[in-house]
Amino acid sequence: MTHPLLDPPIVTAIERAASAHRGRQWRAQAFTDRGARAAHPAGILHGTPFSVFAKLSQDIEFGREQFTAELDGLQLITRLAAVPTPTPVATGLVSAGTGWLLMFEALPERISEARTPKDFAGIGHTLATLHQVTAERFGAAGRSGFFGPLPQDNRPVPSNRWADFYAERRVRPMLRLAVNSGNLPADLAERTERLIDRLPDLYGPEPPPSLLHGDAQQNNFICTTGGFGRQFVARLADALGQNAS
Repeated sequence: MTHPLLDPPIVTAIERAASAHRGRQWRAQAFTDRGARAAHPAGILHGTPFSVFAKLSQDIEFGREQFTAELDGLQLITRLAAVPTPTPVATGLVSAGTGWLLMFEALPERISEARTPKDFAGIGHTLATLHQVTAERFGAAGRSGFFGPLPQDNRPVPSNRWADFYAERRVRPMLRLAVNSGNLPADLAERTERLIDRLPDLYGPEPPPSLLHGDAQQNNFICTTGGFGRQFVARLADALGQNAS
């Protein structure tokens, strides 16, 4: 079965955007599937003098909003923490007729299995750099987010306490979705509600609001072949706020 990114109209849209980005004609010469690393069909279209990493959302209603939030999050990381992130191709977001494309310049990476201790130290340094960016409130007014395909509310809460932000913007919305879908037993939902009520007594000293990478798993960091010093954060789910850890 043909990969969705290799459908002729999709390839044409990518080549058109990459040509505009380069300022002259660009053509895809080969393809590497990267779908195992993403929630969407994803891959690298190889070309000269750069290759294009692309993700495809086939959701007409939410695809644009989801990818716009991702681009916005990357720009926020770079602006506030000076952490380098991938360079968008053209505007980074292109209509693909039946969906939306998110595109970046592909990076020459060292695969995760070949990472060195210095690579992991660089990843840790990158996360520490993000966490050193603080703000006055938990959350990020006006910046929507997503947890996978699910919309995520980043609005601050009136109390500006971490326990309340985490309960009202993270746990309770997911709990309601799980209950309404019929996938969570009523007794477990009740126990979760009781735990939420106890959060202020369980989480310890009040932490400062800080910048987080909301999905800091290994596929969301790229170690370039040029060395561990350049770590690229690939995705942002939370904007400003503290997670459970």
